Amino acid sequence: ISNLNAGEMCDVIISAMTKTEKRDLEVDFTSAYYTSTQGVIGGTGAASITDVSELNAAGVTIGVQSGTTSDLYAAENLGMAEIKPFDNFPLVIAALESGDVQYAMGDAPVLELSGTVMDTFSDENFGFAVREDSSELLDALNVAIAAVVASGEYDVIYGNSFSDTNRLADDKTNDTATTYPEA
Repeated sequence: ISNLNAGEMCDVIISAMTKTEKRDLEVDFTSAYYTSTQGVIGGTGAASITDVSELNAAGVTIGVQSGTTSDLYAAENLGMAEIKPFDNFPLVIAALESGDVQYAMGDAPVLELSGTVMDTFSDENFGFAVREDSSELLDALNVAIAAVVASGEYDVIYGNSFSDTNRLADDKTNDTATTYPEA
């Protein structure tokens, strides 16, 4: 976010940016372009669980990517477990595969690529983030997202990429642009 707001690296943050109240104080978000959920997978020999709260126990080790929703969730809700943060998600999976952690937490659709998701929690919406002084860009992005969804193309892309049912949240407000800004 600091690089976006400094205007040095980019004009938009696009990839997997969860819309949170804290982040919304620093940037403006488009309407949601993706609704995800967090999940848990277990490594070889890990006990099966039906609820993420079962991980809140001494002797349980959980790998998370540092600074992500799962990291924050684990810190707030799984204090009895040992939480091991990693710099990136491939390192989380490597730790799971090597036995350094018993469980991995992260975006459920990404976890599905590495194992069977035991439980999901913490629904969240992803949006594009722009600087707060970029209202024209924000409006253009909102109109483009709405057009892709309305045309049915969003459902086609989603269906080609994910096995679950599309649950895109409609989080538009009265201030969400419906036409492109005039040049």
